Amino acid sequence: MTELYKASELMNIVMMLRLQVACLCFTVAVATTFFLVKREANFVNTLFRYLIIAHILSLIFDMATIYTGNNLEHVYPWLNRATHIAFMGCILSFVYASFVYVRYLAKNDEDKRRIFIFSIPVILATLSVLFVPFEFTRTPYGNHLDGTALVFVYGTISVYLGLMLVTILRHWKDVDSEKRRVMLVALLTQIAISLVQLFIPIILISSLATTIVVLAIYLTIENPDRFLRQLYLKEKQAAEEATLSKSKFLATMSHEIRTPMNAIIGISEIELERDDHSTDTLNAFDRINNSGKSLLGIINDILDLSKIETGKLELVPVKYDTPSLINDTVLLNSMRIGSKQLEFIVKVAEDLPLFLFGDELRIKQILNNMLSNAIKYTERGSVTLGVDFQSNENGVTLIFTIRDTGQGMTAEQLDTIYEEYSMFNKEANRTTEGTGLGMSITKSLVEMMDGRIEAQSQLGKGSVFTVYLQQQLAEGGVIGKDVAEKLENFKFGSSKQRAEIVREYMPYGRVLVVDDVDANLFVAKGLMRPYALAVDTAESGYEALELIRGGAVYDIVFMDHMMPGMDGIETTRLLRAEGYTRPVVALTANAVSGVKKLFEENGFDGFVSKPIDVRKLDSVLNTFVRDKQSAEVLEEARRQKESAGALGASGGSGASGVLAEESTADEPLTLLKRIKSLDVESALDAMSGFEDIYIDTVKLTMRLLPERVKKMDTFITIDIEAFTVEVHGLKSVLRNIGAGALGNIASQLENAGIDKNTEYLNEHYPPFRDELIALNELLIQAIQPKRAEPTKAADKSELVTALNEAKTLAEAYDRDGALEVLTPCTECSYDSETDEAVQKIINALEAFDCEEAVRIMVNYV
Repeated sequence: MTELYKASELMNIVMMLRLQVACLCFTVAVATTFFLVKREANFVNTLFRYLIIAHILSLIFDMATIYTGNNLEHVYPWLNRATHIAFMGCILSFVYASFVYVRYLAKNDEDKRRIFIFSIPVILATLSVLFVPFEFTRTPYGNHLDGTALVFVYGTISVYLGLMLVTILRHWKDVDSEKRRVMLVALLTQIAISLVQLFIPIILISSLATTIVVLAIYLTIENPDRFLRQLYLKEKQAAEEATLSKSKFLATMSHEIRTPMNAIIGISEIELERDDHSTDTLNAFDRINNSGKSLLGIINDILDLSKIETGKLELVPVKYDTPSLINDTVLLNSMRIGSKQLEFIVKVAEDLPLFLFGDELRIKQILNNMLSNAIKYTERGSVTLGVDFQSNENGVTLIFTIRDTGQGMTAEQLDTIYEEYSMFNKEANRTTEGTGLGMSITKSLVEMMDGRIEAQSQLGKGSVFTVYLQQQLAEGGVIGKDVAEKLENFKFGSSKQRAEIVREYMPYGRVLVVDDVDANLFVAKGLMRPYALAVDTAESGYEALELIRGGAVYDIVFMDHMMPGMDGIETTRLLRAEGYTRPVVALTANAVSGVKKLFEENGFDGFVSKPIDVRKLDSVLNTFVRDKQSAEVLEEARRQKESAGALGASGGSGASGVLAEESTADEPLTLLKRIKSLDVESALDAMSGFEDIYIDTVKLTMRLLPERVKKMDTFITIDIEAFTVEVHGLKSVLRNIGAGALGNIASQLENAGIDKNTEYLNEHYPPFRDELIALNELLIQAIQPKRAEPTKAADKSELVTALNEAKTLAEAYDRDGALEVLTPCTECSYDSETDEAVQKIINALEAFDCEEAVRIMVNYV
């Protein structure tokens, strides 16, 4: 009978424990999967580990209390008390950890001091339970704890549950929607079960509440799938940020590369307009111009590589003439042969259509990539370009065949030739330049044109590549035998460009060119000189805003796209927001696909890519300046042009199209040429021979250097970024006046500043500084005007008359006219204050700052 009673009692205990056993099984399964997955070592994961451990311990001690509490006669009192204290401690720890977990998700708070402060109720409750007597209530369904100890426990749990509810509601909008729903549901479930447990103590479901909390958090917030999704999103974000950084880098790289291209193409355009060059010289400039434009095309394609990779590159089909496409490609690649013993053979079909419709720039890129590879990997023998076509129902298929007698490739090498950064036979070709991107880009472009590439190669004997491109036929007949022979014999001329542009005389027009690079300003002014326009310049968006807000009226504002501080887009937005309605045309060195839409959306009336395309510039000037004038104004301009005659208003006559200089301008130039650190001729070439602009640049540099040196002296010790900005600006200033060696040192210092290489800066800046000071002294000696013997009793009334006349001219932004009026006054001496004011006015005018000159004149007069 006794054995039967014991078995019945054991069965009752097992029945009471089945909920706890089930909860423990679930929790152990969760813990196993949670701890087996590698997770980031952060605060929230550490908290959840603590929650799981506290919950498992509470379940174990809960089962122990069920046994000891229902066997009071058979269990030692101290063991029963110890199991209950351990259980209550685990429950309190679990609730406290839940509160810290919720607080961290809501406020991202992991301050250890505050965490300790919030743990004080748990510590006090646990200590209180240690010293109060335990009371047990007996029922037919089992025994349960009662009395003061239970009040301490429930009171502490209520405090933490209340704090959790307040935290969730207070920071409801700050928490991710998924997380806050889970936290609220879990909390409300725990509150509900705790209330049921409070009013029906024998039910013993407190463990169910903690289990539900753990499962809810695990299956949502801490779920492995969610963790992997977060990791994926994090990596995706990192990849997107990397792509954005790459795009920004390419945009900046585009700007930096196009700046020197602006001078190359711009100056060659200017020289092509002159009539005093020999035929050979004109052909040489024509080749430079064509090569520069082809190089610009290559640059454009390389900068579009990121768009090719993302499928965002767009084709821009235009009508083009096939002889020019072939000629430009042949001329560029013939120069790549250099001293190699190579024969460049061109074969062109006589019945090739004269005009086609397609993306001419992309076709040139394809041919340039393939021909450059053929020449690069062929030391002797021949490279042949064949051009043919086939008619089809959709237009024509252009067929380019590039054949070489070079190294050739194996079948394995041929299979990988279109992979990015692929270069075969690296050991033999270790001195061969190239990135390995050419054929990858080529294949992508060909496929975009619904074309294909076929390749055959034999190691040691050469390769044959055939490109098929679908193009639309345009009216215009065929090239004919004569043109085909000229192309094959490299005698196809391209003088049509010079004949196409007839620059209108526009003395009535006034434009503003905004660019942070001096070389771009000078080239823009040089290209617009034949139009007789009044050209003002500004070196920043801020300066442009001040000019326009000050009342200056322009037919066109040419606005550089990328500038430090305030870029062209931001400046134009501000102008439009202030009600400015006159034309604003973007100057952009980042003329990639999609840029037209970008400018249109930001208030621009058009754009001109840099290097400046003279045809596009001419079209813009005609549209926004000439075509808005009355017939009377245009007729008057034509009469002025005829009367100008020998002044070279059209840019076609005279040595470099510059107005004759006084002898005073020749003397400084002669002295500047004697400075060994200056390459004056090179600087003049970059400025299309405009000696007046060069002299002005030197004068500006002479006054700029001391101020820049002073700033760099300060910044190098306290602000490396500001130092880098200063030396960056100084780099282009030095190169503009022909101080190329110093400009290169400035570039090296700039790179060191970007890299925060203070050791390099501290070592190389002092000698650079000394050379700048020495150069500035030489510039002062060459430029400082030699005053005539001053008149002892100079008549100030004549000075006032000159100042009034100069003021009127400066107010009309006629800076050259104001200088012409005031320069003779510098040869006279009045008094120290007056002499200083006159010199300040001259300095302001030479710096193109008409407003400052007017301000000084107003105060003086």
